[in-house]
Amino acid sequence: MKHLNEHWQARDKGAALREDTMVLEARKRLVGVAFWLVVGPLGLAKAQEPPTTGAVPTSAQETPKEAPPVSIAPAPTRRVVIVDAATVGVAPVVGRAINEQMYRTAAEMGYAITPIEVGVQAFRALRLRYPPSPAALWRLAWATQSHRAMFARCWAEGGQYVVEVIVASLDGTGPFVASERTGSEGFRAAVDRAIRQALPLPAQWVGPEPQFTPQFRGAWAGGLQTLRRSAFDELAHPAALDQRKWRPEEPGLRRFGIALQTEGSIGTTEGSFYNHFAGLRFDLRLNREIGVGTYVAYVNLEGRNGRGHNMLFLVQGEYRLRPSPTLNITVPLRLGGGYLPYNGPVIRGAAGLNYAFSPNWEVGLDLIAPTIYLLASGPVAAAVAFNFALEGIYRF
Repeated sequence: MKHLNEHWQARDKGAALREDTMVLEARKRLVGVAFWLVVGPLGLAKAQEPPTTGAVPTSAQETPKEAPPVSIAPAPTRRVVIVDAATVGVAPVVGRAINEQMYRTAAEMGYAITPIEVGVQAFRALRLRYPPSPAALWRLAWATQSHRAMFARCWAEGGQYVVEVIVASLDGTGPFVASERTGSEGFRAAVDRAIRQALPLPAQWVGPEPQFTPQFRGAWAGGLQTLRRSAFDELAHPAALDQRKWRPEEPGLRRFGIALQTEGSIGTTEGSFYNHFAGLRFDLRLNREIGVGTYVAYVNLEGRNGRGHNMLFLVQGEYRLRPSPTLNITVPLRLGGGYLPYNGPVIRGAAGLNYAFSPNWEVGLDLIAPTIYLLASGPVAAAVAFNFALEGIYRF
């Protein structure tokens, strides 16, 4: 009986141990299943992610979009107008070499060159003085729609050439001046250095672009389109360096003129007097500066017994000074001699101002006109007077 109880007790303990082992294994399986249920989808999602480098998209939707191209506005073209070089005391071929180098260097620096004919046309229309000043270069640049204007001059000093380059710019900077001293060897290189020192690069611009007015566009745009030959073709011609072409074009010479004049004469010697003249003068101009004329005038004289009447006959020579090529003002210098009947010879000099308000009509004023009357009889041998005159002239 005792052995039977021990047997069942051992049997019960073995059954309980097996039950515990089965429960433990069941728990392990449940934990494993739960682990794969949780971790498995995560691993699958990670496996389906695209690689970060070296990946090639497999569909159009996965193709990355390219950034739109950035449009860059082209830089504005800078234009330069070049005035022929002025030479003083050196051969004209030196000026032609400077001109060619100015055109060549400016083109190498990236400038567009204003045609020579357009520059000359504007220079004459503006009545600028040659050689031009920096202010005149600025006006020329504006009139030709050029951003900058360049001019050079050359002279000899100490056995060498001295080349000076002047540049005016519409952006308000400058004027820029550079000079080089050189001999015959390396002359073009020296000119090139002076140009590059004086002429800024096209990209060097301060402020906004110049706004050219319509009148200038209309005035010179035609010249830019109708140019028949290039600047280098003109420079290659021996007559290209003609400094006169840059001077204002004057109207044709009108050699003949008729002047109507009124003149007062105030005596300064003992026994002062006043005489008045009204006459007609015929002029002949030999050139623009020199002329001759004959003058006939009625004279109202102050005499011993009251006023008298007489006629003056006079021949005179004239030389005209032109203080400015941009103004139609001249300074006539006159010297003449004539005869006043019953009195004697008359010598008259004069200096004044004349203004031509058209090619045919001119008005003049003699401001200083000393006159000497050589008297045939009387208490004095000569009488001195200072005259002043006003005249109108018709030229043909």
